[in-house]
Amino acid sequence: MTSISFPSTATRLRGTIGRYIGPGLFFVLLVALLQAPLVLRLNSHVVGRPFDDSFEVLWQLSAVAEAAFKTHTNPFYTPHVFYPQGWYLAGGAQPPWYFVLLSPLTILLGPVVTYNLVILSTFIFAGLGVYWVVMTRTKMAVAGLLAGCVYIAAPVFSLRMSGHMHMLFGMMFLPYAAGSLLKLIQPRRLGSRKWIILGSLFFAATVISQWYFLFVATLPLLGLALFAPSEATRRDRLTRLFWWGVISLVFMAPFALLTWHARREMFPDGGTFSVAATASLGFSVDYLLAPNPLHPLWRDKLPTLFPISGEQDIVSIGYAALFAAVVGLLVGPRRQTRPFIVMGTIAFLLGLGPILRWRGEPVLIAAPAWVKGALARLLENIALPPGQLPVILPGLLLYHWLPFYSSLRVWARFSIPLMLAIAVLAGFGAAWLLKKGQAGMVLTIGLLFLILFEGLVIPYSDLTAVADNDRLVNAWLAEQPEGTSLIEYPRWIDKLAMYSQSIHGQSVVNGYMSFPPAFMVDVDDELGEWPNQRALPVLRDWGIDYLVVSTMPDEARFQDEIWPTVISLDGLCPVASFPDAYGFAGFKETHVFAIVEPGEPCPISGERRSD
Repeated sequence: MTSISFPSTATRLRGTIGRYIGPGLFFVLLVALLQAPLVLRLNSHVVGRPFDDSFEVLWQLSAVAEAAFKTHTNPFYTPHVFYPQGWYLAGGAQPPWYFVLLSPLTILLGPVVTYNLVILSTFIFAGLGVYWVVMTRTKMAVAGLLAGCVYIAAPVFSLRMSGHMHMLFGMMFLPYAAGSLLKLIQPRRLGSRKWIILGSLFFAATVISQWYFLFVATLPLLGLALFAPSEATRRDRLTRLFWWGVISLVFMAPFALLTWHARREMFPDGGTFSVAATASLGFSVDYLLAPNPLHPLWRDKLPTLFPISGEQDIVSIGYAALFAAVVGLLVGPRRQTRPFIVMGTIAFLLGLGPILRWRGEPVLIAAPAWVKGALARLLENIALPPGQLPVILPGLLLYHWLPFYSSLRVWARFSIPLMLAIAVLAGFGAAWLLKKGQAGMVLTIGLLFLILFEGLVIPYSDLTAVADNDRLVNAWLAEQPEGTSLIEYPRWIDKLAMYSQSIHGQSVVNGYMSFPPAFMVDVDDELGEWPNQRALPVLRDWGIDYLVVSTMPDEARFQDEIWPTVISLDGLCPVASFPDAYGFAGFKETHVFAIVEPGEPCPISGERRSD
């Protein structure tokens, strides 16, 4: 008998790692080059405007790390934001469990460096994931590298660098979830239990990045798995998908329970969006074919042709990427391309939103009154001209009939799996070109450079020094007694009020998440945008000590209307002023008022109002 020796698990693992070291280094160097301005300022700047979500994430990183390592309190709850109720962080958009995992790094390097390193790393691992998916199907490294570049150069991801860390986590894990799914449905002799477990793990990691991915990832991935070629029987395939789903649910269950508890506490009667509020937040078909709106060469001129009203309008595919994907679509083996065609089609249709839009506006058709009346329940309170109806899309039916689907706000985020499908098809197109000899290689390399050029975002339109939002008032507040509470005005600087809280350590009424908590909704009119007389009884009832106002002395309405009203309020007592403020919107000074009972004398600095 002839003995056959099989390589050990450790040997196979070393071989696998060895095959991906080179591509991994390629993406490390590529991301470092494409994001060089940020790499050179890792510890001082963030991409985005001075009021973007990045400052909310900096607060979350700081708060979770402090809870885990300093105060040894619950990292998923803070009493210091949305005071006096506090905030169950799992009710927000960002994934606090990932911030817990990152907390040792936050303690070691600080929140700014941690934030920037993680943002950059998501692009590196996402590119490597797409490379893996394409490489395992084409056996051509250059095709895999091109596909990875298509994915990470997409403007829909570059846009997220300004604070959408939750979306970048999902973007990073999604290729691994897709690749594992394709592995686990293969026949028993080719597959193994490890792919069911790994597929479940990567899928769960995608979904818990943000609960949008419960639909944004699941529906396209199911299309991928059900239409992928496999020699396994239909029964075997469905059995494997069943266990994939069960194990995924087990992985997600703890995080789902945390989210359910948080949402029940923060907004027991809310958590959904109306059709009218979200109807304009799918992407327009033509915007997929627009040039990259973030590109430095034409971003100032492009809005005249493609007006940008929000993230739903930044979904450009890129012409070089689209060309490579069309080649892959036309010449690739149908068994190879079919699952990604289905995945992309599902993502495309659902990303359009509930109604069809073109040039950013609804596409309307003439309809008799009885048709409009019959569809009134589906369309709810969408404003429509007389005698006209929008073109209804599958997303509207899912909104009404699929549980929890109405919690989606920006339907255009289905562009994430759409870009994955396009990237893989582009990799298939590159693989076909590479088989055409030297000319094909030259064309492929040329396409790769064009893809990177079209996806260029540097110089950034906004690169903010974090210190621009540090203020003298934070040091003053830090010196006040522990347990001091405050509210910052204007109310639309909630994210920065949270960031400031991580510096001064006191409790703030301000806070920011997708849905405002119920107790804040109940008094939103009273609190107003700027301080007003109706707000003071609410704030006194909550035991708030100070009201902090960022002033805009050069703005006419503020100078003539807002500021005279503020200083005339009965129950506010000026206690401190500072000659600096947040570094944008014309803010120049910061003033602190103690909240007192009408006629009560002003407290001295450091003295708090007694309840």
